[in-house]
Amino acid sequence: MKISTRSEPFDIPKYSLTGDLLAYRECGLQYRFNNKGSMPPSTPVQLWFGEFIHGVMEEGFLRWKNGLFDIDQITFEEAQKISVSVAERLEAKGLKPYANLFLKEDRGDLKCKNFLANIRAFRSLQVWAPHLFPLVEGNEIQLEGIRPMPDNPLGTRSDYYAVTGVADVITSIKINNITPKNRIVQYLMENDRIKDYIDTYDEFEVIIDYKGTMRPNLNDKNWENHQWQLLTYMWLRKQQLIAEGKDYPVIGGFLLYLSELHPSEEFNRSFIKTVNDHLTDVIPTGPDLELVKAGKATRDRFQIKRSFRVIPFDDQLVETALYSFDNTVKEIETNVQSEIRDSKDVMSHWKGEYKQENCTACDAKTFCP
Repeated sequence: MKISTRSEPFDIPKYSLTGDLLAYRECGLQYRFNNKGSMPPSTPVQLWFGEFIHGVMEEGFLRWKNGLFDIDQITFEEAQKISVSVAERLEAKGLKPYANLFLKEDRGDLKCKNFLANIRAFRSLQVWAPHLFPLVEGNEIQLEGIRPMPDNPLGTRSDYYAVTGVADVITSIKINNITPKNRIVQYLMENDRIKDYIDTYDEFEVIIDYKGTMRPNLNDKNWENHQWQLLTYMWLRKQQLIAEGKDYPVIGGFLLYLSELHPSEEFNRSFIKTVNDHLTDVIPTGPDLELVKAGKATRDRFQIKRSFRVIPFDDQLVETALYSFDNTVKEIETNVQSEIRDSKDVMSHWKGEYKQENCTACDAKTFCP
């Protein structure tokens, strides 16, 4: 009697929305060396602030949930304790901030309240924690879905690929629990599409994603990339809810651009050009416009408004996002297959794009064309 052997395990390629698809769209060459090449940057300062601000919001939520943190009376000192805790965890992973970005403790004339990352951490908690944390249903939610692999003349490794992501926060909101004083609810209701959803459904979900960056200009590809990312999260979450037998919808999501809560002096000086060139959707008026013309920081309310970007659920826009990421996967798979056929010149198979903030800290800058 012949005993059959176990078949080989069947794996399909997995693509992370942020670690793969958005990283590749930012720069194909950097993606090849850092992700596909398993060559992490020697000084990954680019990663630090994004992970830091995510960690601050997550740690703040966990402390509040366990009764260790009062979101209605947030002090700089309390925020600093959270910031130091997160920074030390990142340091253990080999992630460190660049000089003059973050300070663990006051040292003589050097004060934590004067450092950009310290202030932004405090402002993020101060502005958004009181309104966001009470709405949180879950944080760091793993999402995954299967998509058909796009056709490729060079061949593919599988008929399907998995798209994965992590939703920073998911809120499950019941209409009778909504308080009109909640800033997030107020901003959501300003969007006509979202308001229609809220008027229609008694219970619904909203997805939130933190960004440790400034709000992108309208001509910046990240303006579109961030929308596609959030729409794809909505699609993934919708499939997840259906699989769990839950009948309430995902009505939309919003992005929190947390760096907007304390812009750098360099940004303040350059923002007038963005306004004059009509490259922003949140336009300063009155006293804020005068401050922008003077190259100074705008008022608190305007900064908060710029930090919030709502994106309603829309079937057509979701399909556009999925199609765009399908094409990104096709490009990556084509490059992989092309390199397999001729591995003598890696850079001939991957496209790069110059962007000062990316290239300055990139290890490939000494040889990248």
